[in-house]
Amino acid sequence: MASSRMSGSSLILLEHVRSHSESEFCFVVDSHFVQQPQHRVRVIDPGDDGAVSTTTFRAVPSALQLIEDSLSIANMDFDELRRR
Repeated sequence: MASSRMSGSSLILLEHVRSHSESEFCFVVDSHFVQQPQHRVRVIDPGDDGAVSTTTFRAVPSALQLIEDSLSIANMDFDELRRR
């Protein structure tokens, strides 16, 4: 898993998720996903503080189920997963 900065379109999506959902996280398939050989998906913690900056990292598709399961049952928090 790797850290990455958010693009303008990801920030727009983040604002949409924050205002229309109570999701604890979301997965984003963007141009980086399509262009890179490992096809890393952006994982975003939308937070609830309204800040523009947020926690994000990229993960290979095979890790997405583990990430979803860990966050859903609070086995690991977002920062722990980001550091892996």
